[in-house]
Amino acid sequence: MRIYYIPHITLIPNDDQYLMTNPYDEIPYLSHAFSDSHPDRLATMATIFGMRPANIQHCSVLELGCASGGNIMPMAEQLPHSTFTGIDYSQVQIDQGQDRIDELGLTNITLTNMDIMDLDDNFGMFDYIIAHGVYSWVPKNIKEKVMEVCARHLNPQGVAYVSYNVYPGWHLFGIVRDIMLYGAKDHTLPADRLEHARKALELVTESVSTDTPYGKLLFDKWNSIKSEQDYYLFHEFLEEDNNPVYFHEFVAHASQQNLQFLCDLGTSVTELSELTSNQQDLLHASASNTIEIEQHMDFINNRTLRKTLLCHQEIQLDRENLANQIMNLHVRSQAKPESTPVNVNSAETITFKSPVGRISTNNPLIKSILVQLVEGSPATHPVAEILKYSEPATHQDCTPTSGKVIPDETREVLQFLYEFDSSGHIEFSTQPSLYATRAPDKPEVTRLNRLQARKGEPVFNLRHRRIPLTEFQAFILQLLDGKTDHAMIHAVLLKHARNGYLTLKNDKTGIITTDPDGIDSNLSAMITNTLDYFTNMALLR
Repeated sequence: MRIYYIPHITLIPNDDQYLMTNPYDEIPYLSHAFSDSHPDRLATMATIFGMRPANIQHCSVLELGCASGGNIMPMAEQLPHSTFTGIDYSQVQIDQGQDRIDELGLTNITLTNMDIMDLDDNFGMFDYIIAHGVYSWVPKNIKEKVMEVCARHLNPQGVAYVSYNVYPGWHLFGIVRDIMLYGAKDHTLPADRLEHARKALELVTESVSTDTPYGKLLFDKWNSIKSEQDYYLFHEFLEEDNNPVYFHEFVAHASQQNLQFLCDLGTSVTELSELTSNQQDLLHASASNTIEIEQHMDFINNRTLRKTLLCHQEIQLDRENLANQIMNLHVRSQAKPESTPVNVNSAETITFKSPVGRISTNNPLIKSILVQLVEGSPATHPVAEILKYSEPATHQDCTPTSGKVIPDETREVLQFLYEFDSSGHIEFSTQPSLYATRAPDKPEVTRLNRLQARKGEPVFNLRHRRIPLTEFQAFILQLLDGKTDHAMIHAVLLKHARNGYLTLKNDKTGIITTDPDGIDSNLSAMITNTLDYFTNMALLR
């Protein structure tokens, strides 16, 4: 997935010439969507801090190290009036991506095989630049070029996304990397290197006592990575370059190119609020600005990875009036109350469960907002409207165009919502729903989703998130081209049942049904439930 590599050299038998091979050609990096790199996420965070980012419906995006385009390809289909450009050093992966682009018929995306060092001022300007999995895995001169590209090719209100490994957390993973590199030292081919690296790490891990701090550390790290796929282990631990940095060093590097820290998508602002008052006092006594606070939080949390957003240095960011900017956004949530009904007017503490965990609150206004969002899920709603209907007497005049001052109570609530967004319990967006909020008569998913389901690949929704599917759901997904209604789906499935290709299993009894009549009587409800699932998972257009 990188844009530069240190080649290994294989001696060609009976020849005194050397063949230089690209490890990303031999072990391609699995190319898929990264939700935090979506233009809407970048635009949302930029808006919160007072910027005026490009509308994602008409924007330009550049991805450095795009592999086969798995990250920007779904964006291109979702946002047909925007343009997407990806570059990568691996010709194999670019060719794979181009084949898929041709198959999908996309015309607003371009993938180019090139060395980032050849990218010059004629390459163009972009509203959003993505460099996921590049910065830490390249030599110093390429790091410099990544920052230079972000500075020279980013439009005035543009946002750059850069992910990278960080210390102190990677000091521990560095031990794992050293063991794996040593195990692979006598081998050249990527597959051989990976095999012997795994064996070396397993040997050491199985040989040390987990009763010691060192043994427990190795055991924990081995457990966290041993099930990872080969492409990840090879490129994360066996590449020539993997150079983590401290957060403050990264920010200093960015500032050399007149770029500044906007925010980070790999951390949660709730981490700070979870500190005790004494701990917060100690933190603020040691840290005098945002960068120092972030660095101390990395020490506290032993952070290993950051996903940092950058913008031009001359932009005046507003970190003090987040409430004003949040009022211009839309919001959605999948957080559901664990007990119902919810008395929003009481001081009773209610716990809401979301896909990322639980949040509890006794604040009547926050409870009202969360209940509204879950009742309106999966749609997004204007923040100002949600506030208005949560407490009409207090908030109905606080819309962005009203000119009214936002009350302190509302500001406090909006700060809570910002923390909930940071931790993933709710999601802000610059846009109304980018997906269908109910199943239409003739449901439709993207061409890419239908292709992914047909090939048995991971499926990512219109929020750029991976969605788990059963075989039955994946089969139905392939039929959703916007021309097929419920009755036609039913007929196709029934035909497969009569041909012996479809069976149903009762989850409670474990009984498998192959009888077409038995399947027929269950199909209608199953199709409806499946379409409801697709709607809730933001798969339908």
